[in-house]
Amino acid sequence: MNEENKDFINEKTERGDAPSPKKGKNKNLTFILTMCVLGVILIGCAIYGAVSDNLGGVMKTVGSVALAILVLLVMITVHELGHYVAGKIFGFGITEFALGFGPAIYKRKRKNGEYFSIRALPIGGFCAFEGEDEDSASPTAFNNRKPWQRIIVLVAGATMNFLLALVIIAMLFGIYGQSLLTTFEVVPTTKYSQSLEDSDAIVKLNGKSVYLQTDIISAIEGLKEGDEVTATVYRNGEFKDITVTLRADAVSENSTDMSGISRALGIAQLMYINEVSEGSPFVAGEAIFRERTSEYDNDVDDENGKYLNENRIFNSTELFAYLSTFSEGETAMLWTYRNNDYHKFEIVIPQGFSGATEESYLSLLGVKSVAYQDRWTTSTVRLGFLQTIAGTFAYAFKISGTIFTVLGELLSCELGLNAMGGTVTTVVMTSQAIQVGGLSFLLEIAAYIGVNLAVFNLLPIPALDGSRVVFTFIEWIIRRPVNKKVEGIIHTVGLVLLFGFAFLVDFLHLFG
Repeated sequence: MNEENKDFINEKTERGDAPSPKKGKNKNLTFILTMCVLGVILIGCAIYGAVSDNLGGVMKTVGSVALAILVLLVMITVHELGHYVAGKIFGFGITEFALGFGPAIYKRKRKNGEYFSIRALPIGGFCAFEGEDEDSASPTAFNNRKPWQRIIVLVAGATMNFLLALVIIAMLFGIYGQSLLTTFEVVPTTKYSQSLEDSDAIVKLNGKSVYLQTDIISAIEGLKEGDEVTATVYRNGEFKDITVTLRADAVSENSTDMSGISRALGIAQLMYINEVSEGSPFVAGEAIFRERTSEYDNDVDDENGKYLNENRIFNSTELFAYLSTFSEGETAMLWTYRNNDYHKFEIVIPQGFSGATEESYLSLLGVKSVAYQDRWTTSTVRLGFLQTIAGTFAYAFKISGTIFTVLGELLSCELGLNAMGGTVTTVVMTSQAIQVGGLSFLLEIAAYIGVNLAVFNLLPIPALDGSRVVFTFIEWIIRRPVNKKVEGIIHTVGLVLLFGFAFLVDFLHLFG
């Protein structure tokens, strides 16, 4: 982030002013403001975690939020350090290196005249160059340096983020192994003899290496029911080449829609109860799981959730088929899944009940609506050294590609704004990842943040480094500088819009 951006929300930079009697009072006010801002961030994250079910649900500890903020600050620091180091190499004058935005809670002037500061809002940072947004006669001023040097300095931040992401991914793959999308449960079938099996980790599909779910979508999207595709899976400790017959047309509305792709591959679903009527024996979030044909209690040894040999219910059609076999006065029995445990229910079919539709039986159960979750999971597989290095670069570039895909789908209205996330969303997702998966998930999401910062900052959006690169290229081509006041206004407006957009998408995640 650059100097005119910090001018919008920072106090005027001190230039060696004499001590003021108000300084102590101002420091106290700054400290109070900082605590208030951090409190708002933590409370916002807690509220968001409480009302959302993304990535495992409610955040459990403030410590994980603090660690998530630290991860974000490290990524931002590395980004600004890239600008700083490149600037020092080419002899640019640097006035201040800051962590965060807003009032300074710590500021120190170094012997070379540069200021180092820590500011109240831990959601950004900047490296301010001399003469960056004004005319200056100094030969070290930013705008007096050669255009190609300025471009290198501007892209150095994103480059550092990407390099750090590569290091993190290499550590992740080296220590824990490559994360692969894995089938948790496949629907049993006699119609299709060639099929995936439970716990198959998908390495390749239809000739394409699989790193992200978007790779699975792109590998088979548009294929029809009955088409055969090749796959390489990691099954029972071995890599196997198999053939899979698609069970449905492989269709997808956008890069986040896996439902049609999952059906084509035979992936099972959990049918969750989305809304319940007053007096319903069920609760929202509970999954209708199996028929109950015997009287035994829960089997605690059933670790994989495939409950003994009772018939599985995958959707409302199968629930209707099961319940419609019972006559008036008879008792139907169901297993449901809630809070990591199984619960048994007995449903008496009332006299005079006319169950002609799926909706009528859902109404009988007091269920207003249902939702579905595909039964995918992830597993890690250790690869050789060369495969790990190659996979590191491939994974990083795959993440980069998804950013452009999502942006394209946003512009074409294939995705809603809730597909994006602001600072609060990022902190929440990171903190929840830490709790769910510990260090391995922390490394994975840190790599995502690093690549996202690198790519997003190079987009030609006002206030971002990519926009400044565009203005510098224009100056290089026309052989004269662009009006700095005009450019400054463009970047300031862009900064306001970016902060507004970040607030909007966080609001949609929180209340949408």
